[in-house]
Amino acid sequence: MGPYRLERLLGQGGMGQVWLAHAEPAGGCPGGRVALKLLPAELAADQTYRSRFEREAELAARLHDRHIVPIHAHGTLDGRLFIEMEFVEGDDLSRTLRANGALPPARAVDIVTQTAAALDAAHRAGLVHRDVKPSNIVVRRDGFAYLIDFGIAQGADSPALTASGLTVGTWAYMAPERFTGHTDARADIYSLGCVLYECLAGVRPFGETDPARQMHDHLTTTPPSVRALVPGIPAELDRVIARAMAKEPADRYRSAGEFARAAAAALTGAATTVDPAVPALEHPGTRHYELDDRPASPAHEPAPGHPATRAYTEHRPGEPAHSPTYRPTRAYTEHTPGGAAPSPAYPPTRSYTRLETGMRPGYGGPAQIAGPAPYGRDNGSPPAGRPAPHYPGPPPRRPTPRTRVAKPSRRRKRRSRRLLLWLIVLVVVPLVLIGGCVAALVAGAGSIRFFSGDDGPASATVADPGVAVRDGNFEFAVLNVESGVSAVGIERAEGTFVVVSFTVRNIAAQPKTYLPLGQELNDTAGAKYSPDVTATAQRAAAAAAPRNLQPGESLGTHLVYGLPAGTMPASITFRDFPLSFGTTVGL
Repeated sequence: MGPYRLERLLGQGGMGQVWLAHAEPAGGCPGGRVALKLLPAELAADQTYRSRFEREAELAARLHDRHIVPIHAHGTLDGRLFIEMEFVEGDDLSRTLRANGALPPARAVDIVTQTAAALDAAHRAGLVHRDVKPSNIVVRRDGFAYLIDFGIAQGADSPALTASGLTVGTWAYMAPERFTGHTDARADIYSLGCVLYECLAGVRPFGETDPARQMHDHLTTTPPSVRALVPGIPAELDRVIARAMAKEPADRYRSAGEFARAAAAALTGAATTVDPAVPALEHPGTRHYELDDRPASPAHEPAPGHPATRAYTEHRPGEPAHSPTYRPTRAYTEHTPGGAAPSPAYPPTRSYTRLETGMRPGYGGPAQIAGPAPYGRDNGSPPAGRPAPHYPGPPPRRPTPRTRVAKPSRRRKRRSRRLLLWLIVLVVVPLVLIGGCVAALVAGAGSIRFFSGDDGPASATVADPGVAVRDGNFEFAVLNVESGVSAVGIERAEGTFVVVSFTVRNIAAQPKTYLPLGQELNDTAGAKYSPDVTATAQRAAAAAAPRNLQPGESLGTHLVYGLPAGTMPASITFRDFPLSFGTTVGL
């Protein structure tokens, strides 16, 4: 490829491939082994991204920090954007974690500290990395760490998305504000907190879930606790990670270096100090936290201007009174005649005691009960030791029960609702779907155009590779095909993935909507495959969604297909809408 000889694929992901390449000597440069990053073809087709990439790659090439891999050159080769970097002999942190599991806490904090130094250097230059993750941290055998992939960094005043809606980054480490398009240096601090969590726990903070679940957890779920998986981790280190992964950017640390120093102090149990030699990066709206290190006390002085609180406690006779800062409590005690009097520090209590004699009002005074006489229907005297019943007058008359109106049972209501729901599902929904399909056929039948010769139907003709074809209101042109891809983002193929990059242009006189659904891939055996929506969204979130195009507007996009092992792609069928006959293009 150009002046490079590609020797070995080092890794690949949603933002392209990294190759070990040999550069030919040119322009006074000695050449030799380099790391060559090739970005996806749809990025080169996006003129807005290309111009911003060239400007920000120039800034990234000027970064000078011992933990940043130098960028030698960048530009376009064979229609693809590339970045030439110095080749570093070592393993990326992601591969180390997969092979060995969680790292010792001291080792994990040391790697994060070195990575934070590289981030602070970039942030001072006005660059946001946007893709801090273990696979972008390379560690040499002697433990020295590098942060790579600064070639796709973003300026502080640049948008977070490309013109075609391509999101740069990895879902499992994205800060919440990245999903809303607002990004600054604090997004890298969030991602670095995710990296430290994974180094300590051996797993990603929100697991290996699908992109939609990852987005939901980053936006709404509280950062998980490392101590829940690794009991030996200090509690203070847990709090440091939680602050670095705060949902609001203003609640995080002011710089990556401050986060690293707080993690090191939490690990050793020392107090966190701010090094005056390292300038803190102030971001707008940053909140400052001050911890209250006073010892906790059960008795607090009341705030001025507020009355003292009334405390209700259980008091036993003979115990000392509580602190004088509280009001005396009202103690409810069980008092027995002849027993000890309540504590003088409290007001006398009302004692409820058992009566030893019965008393029947209305009969001239108390009546002594001699002996344990039976207490039944024929003897009105209560037994000894019980209070005599009190009869103030005739017994109260029972109220007449009200007649209740019979209501339908809950079970009957549930049956009615369930019957109505099934009626809607089995009758109304199919009618609506059938009506929609008929309407789509009527609306689109007149605009269908075929790429075919005069002697056969459209399905029998296959356009040559690279030829722009039309179907209905759109013109399609294939730009690039990547086959044999084993993984896209966090999606792993059961066989292999095929990534087809192409452009779509609206050739109608009115705005039209492009739909990714219905674009089928055909293999050499004649089997047809629909796009893998999840893998397509992993490559770029906007590629799996419909897009409204104005007349003459073009869109650079892609689709990802999952094929069984040993299967080769032969052609792709483009359709104006899912029920169109379509036009087939060879690959």
